[in-house]
Amino acid sequence: NRITLGGASKIADLLKQNTNLQTLDLSFNLISDEGAVNIAQALALYNTNLIKLSVVKNELTGKGLCSLAQCLFNNQTLQEMYVTGNQADEAACIVSRSIIS
Repeated sequence: NRITLGGASKIADLLKQNTNLQTLDLSFNLISDEGAVNIAQALALYNTNLIKLSVVKNELTGKGLCSLAQCLFNNQTLQEMYVTGNQADEAACIVSRSIIS
């Protein structure tokens, strides 16, 4: 799909409208950390319908992964998130572990 930051920002805007979308697969794109932050903010503050999110192999680092993990503290609807194939650092692992606990 070749979705980059611009596309991720537009997707975040759509998620803020709390669309009926339940599954969002952004795997194998280049949404970047900023794109992940935008999506995480939309999911944390506005969206209550999305159940599954995949950002597999998007070259995300700890910044983007931490934002996505932290959105789960506010979003009780999102049940599955797939993040493999990105560049997780120690901070992302700590945040993810605290959510799982």
